[in-house]
Amino acid sequence: MKYEIFGDLLPAVRINLEKGETVFSQVGGRTWARGDIETETKGGGLGKMMGRAFTGESMFLSHYTANEDAEIVFSSNSPGNIKVFELAADQSIIAQKHSFLVGTEDVTLQAYMSRKISTGLVGGEGFLLQKITGPGLGFVEIDGYGQEIELGVGEEIVCDTGVMAVMDDTCTISVRQ
Repeated sequence: MKYEIFGDLLPAVRINLEKGETVFSQVGGRTWARGDIETETKGGGLGKMMGRAFTGESMFLSHYTANEDAEIVFSSNSPGNIKVFELAADQSIIAQKHSFLVGTEDVTLQAYMSRKISTGLVGGEGFLLQKITGPGLGFVEIDGYGQEIELGVGEEIVCDTGVMAVMDDTCTISVRQ
């Protein structure tokens, strides 16, 4: 599978699928496609559906499988950029809700609740986030400019609520007064 992220203000990702390859997104996530691609809407079980609904996402996901070599494009919904994460088996990232754009077939997407409920009640963005787990590629759309900051063990960063786009699942979020 090859991909290209293109566009400046409103970026998109073009994914070239080989026959038999599958990607998935939120329902309505595809911008356009070329070639014979089968679309199937799946819920993934009642628990997963309810978890996605609880975070404000669609309960269903669209799976796109190439019946021949084909291409499919997914566009961001607001100005910013698209970041791809190459996730190893059982490696996860935590992202703001509504930021998952598209993933390869083996990636899992589920609701994630911050360990501290006060983070969501006081923090403004809510304690419900998205957990994206490998193996595979996960594409995330980031509103505005995204800067990657590498933290050392035990190191902290203070930022306003809503500006943290993605973090490793070994990190935590809390509210500081």
